[in-house]
Amino acid sequence: MRKKILLVEDEKIFCNLVIDILDDYDVFIALDGIYGLKIGKLQKPDLIILDLSLPRMDGEEMLRRFREDDALKAIPVVLISGTFTSAHTGERIEEYPAEAVFSKPLDIDKFREKIRSLLPAQ
Repeated sequence: MRKKILLVEDEKIFCNLVIDILDDYDVFIALDGIYGLKIGKLQKPDLIILDLSLPRMDGEEMLRRFREDDALKAIPVVLISGTFTSAHTGERIEEYPAEAVFSKPLDIDKFREKIRSLLPAQ
């Protein structure tokens, strides 16, 4: 059985890129934080890739709600954002209960490597 990733991202072009990069996983997409919470609760993904800048509910609030839910809080989360700079990333990661933080545009090789280290494909 393929592992499931929930991608919460409002940029459809970026969603297509991530699906192409992670073609050995089942990737579910939510275009906003509210829908992301609903899909997360229904699908129980093995990993969440979460943009911090989202409509209707931002990524920080969505992450906080996931971490407060006993059934979901152990799911690893990878944050992505266009607002991080590489110098900022090391500092800001301490602010969020996440396993990794990536800036846009993505370094595709590092991103793929990190996802596979957190969630080896079957």
